[in-house]
Parts: sequence; C-alpha cells; structure tokens
Amino acid sequence: MSRWKKYRIVLICILAGLIIFACTYYYISIKSLLPDTLKVVAGKEMNFDLKLPVEARFCCKEKNDAKSVSINNMNAEENNNIHFSMSTPFTVNAYKTGNYNLKVKLFGLISLKDVSINAVENEELVPCGNTIGLHIKTNGLLVLGTGSILCQDGSKKEPAYEIIQSGDYIKKVDGRKADSIKELQNIVQNTKKDKIKVQIIRKGYKSSVSLSVITGEDGVKKLGIWVREDTQGIGTLTFVRSDGRFGALGHGITDVDTGELMSVKDGGIYNSEVVSIIKGRSGTPGEMMGMIMKSKEQMLGSIQENTRFGIRGKVNDDKMASFASKKTVPIGFKQEIEKGPAYILCQTDGVIKEYSVEIEKIRLGSKDNKGIVLKVTDSGLLNKTGGIIQGMSGSPILQNGHIIGAVTHVFVNEPERGYGIFIEEMLEK
Repeated sequence: MSRWKKYRIVLICILAGLIIFACTYYYISIKSLLPDTLKVVAGKEMNFDLKLPVEARFCCKEKNDAKSVSINNMNAEENNNIHFSMSTPFTVNAYKTGNYNLKVKLFGLISLKDVSINAVENEELVPCGNTIGLHIKTNGLLVLGTGSILCQDGSKKEPAYEIIQSGDYIKKVDGRKADSIKELQNIVQNTKKDKIKVQIIRKGYKSSVSLSVITGEDGVKKLGIWVREDTQGIGTLTFVRSDGRFGALGHGITDVDTGELMSVKDGGIYNSEVVSIIKGRSGTPGEMMGMIMKSKEQMLGSIQENTRFGIRGKVNDDKMASFASKKTVPIGFKQEIEKGPAYILCQTDGVIKEYSVEIEKIRLGSKDNKGIVLKVTDSGLLNKTGGIIQGMSGSPILQNGHIIGAVTHVFVNEPERGYGIFIEEMLEK
C-alpha cells in the first residue's frame, strides 16, 4: 500500500471520528435543552417557543386522552395521534388535570426522550422575601468523621475507622434511641460491653455495625466518632401557599463538613434580624449576618422536608393571618419566563424591598436549581451587598406579574450575577 493511500485512510478515519463526535455532541446538547416536563394550567391555552429542531407526537395512552388535550388547536382522535414541530411556536390546551405523554424525535427520525405535559390547577402564591432563621434537627445523629482515642496505657486506638463513614446517620445504640449527643454519651458511658451494636442509615439504607467501646485516658468511654444533632442558619422565605405550606431557600440544607443533604427529623423557621452585611467581592462571597429570634412567639412555622429544591413546611396557625393578608400572584412556568427585566424581593435592612435584576438566560432543560441565570442591576442593592450574598437564597423572583423562581447561588467571581430555580421545581411534591 502506497504512503498516500495510508494517509488517505488515516484522514478518512479522523474525519469519520470528528463527524461522529459532532453528531453525538449535537444530540446530547439538544437532549439537555429539552425539558422533561412542560407544565400547563388546566383549561388555559399555554404558548411555547422552544426553538428546538425536534418533532413531537402526542400519544393517547388512554381512550379519554384524545379529548383531554389539544395541540395547535388540534384534538387527537383515538389511534390518530398529533404530530407537530417544536422548532416553531406551538400551543397546548389541557382540559383537565393529569399527565400526558409526548414522544420526541430529533429531525423526526432519532428518538430523544419522552416529555410529560403536566396539567395542574391554577394557583397563586404569596411572594415573601423576608429573612428567616432556620433551625433543624437531624433525623438521627449525623456522623462527621472518626477519630483516634488516647487510651489510659498511652496507646491510640481508632475503633470506628472504616466501620462508620462520614454521612451515616446513627439511629440506635445498643437497641436504644440516640436522638441527641447527650443520649449517645449516656448509653456508651453506662454500657458494660466491650462491643456495642449501632444501627445506622447509610445512603437511605438501614444496617447495623459493631463498634468497640474504648476507655480514654480521662476515664470516659468513647466510640471515636464525631457527630452532629442539629444545625441553624439564615435564609429567605420564598412563598406561602393558601393552605399555609411554605417554600424557602431554593436549595437544600447541606452539612458544612460532609457536603451531604441533611436528613431532617423536624425544625422550624423563625423571625430574624439582620445585624451586619459582608459585601460580596470577586472571589469572596458576601454574607448576611443575622440573629435568630428563637422563641415560641417568634416561630413562624415548622420544617417538614429538606429537599435539593429547598425546604418545605407549614406556617403556624397563629402566624397565618399575616401572610393571608398579603397580595397573591400567579405562578409563572418556565416557558413563560423572558430574558430581560425582572425583580427580586429581599430584606437586607429590616424592610422587604423590590430590587431590579436582569434575566440573562433560561435553561429550560435544567434538572437542578440553576435554571435561571440573572444579574443584579439595582444600584442600591449593589452598593449595599455587592450583588447576591449568602442569606439571600430563596429571594423570590418576579416578572410580568408572576412569581417565576427564587435566587439560589452566586457566581463567586461575579457577585452581581447568580442562579435561580424555577418556581415550579420548588412546588414539586
């Protein structure tokens, strides 16, 4: 084989590889831009303009589906599905609540994924924006790590090493509940056993381990583990629903040592007072320093869930009147958000105020709490905080008379810019 033929084969292989890479990259890119769910209000025609080169087919899973949904004013009859393009604007009208399925293909040929049309009842929320103190008790003792114990004979032992892991939750010790550090210490100190059975939850699964009980040089019996029973901090209340359920933060509460989403047993949100503000600068996130008014009278509600999309709970009955008296606004779904002016509600000096922002990007296919990219444009807020700072997480974002999301993260090197979560994600059950 001549040298030229060898070169030609190599060039053909490289070109083929580049084409395959480009096609794969394009496929993955389009798939990531396509949302898993399109939310609509039942009985209301909703407009979409996704500008994606994909073809969709509405599939009638049940006999009545054909009469429950219309797309571009077309109803599907039984065994006659609706085909339409997502590269141009289209309308969806679901006449009753429920989930309806779309089969989506790239260029009408290559299957991408199924997209759900989720029709929900119309709902309005009370947008809040007030700074709150949060206190949560973990669902079991959270293990932070293990450590060595200096024994009475001068030796060192680490009895829990590679047995218990950071992120485990201790539920029972020697068959008894251990809901607090004090309870754990009492059980261990009063045992007469050399080894003790510990029930743990690891990554959602229950199991049991056996740990040696070591007497330290101070005469105290120990297991050689570091644990946490609760945590607290400052954040922002996003919304309250008509039945008193609330959402806040827009992201979950994670443990500062393990980085894991904390499993919550119970907790509460409280009135708080901002005492100082550390202004955000490039490379250094700012922070809102506050005092939590942790008393029964100052408690606003109870925390019931800690999810990756924020905390959820219920406002106390005696505090509901103050929220019920405030103006409600309709929900704005992700497809209704526009690039351009919007505003956020937050409390940096004792008063909830509106501050102007610019929506720069809408990531419709986002599966996290970073679907909105925004920039603070309000000179007053920039002068005061430098942009988005810790403690502002949960600040509701409003546009065109709708609540569309909440602030979640800051760009560390550009504190005036950050991310927001779609409000529909915070409302998911």
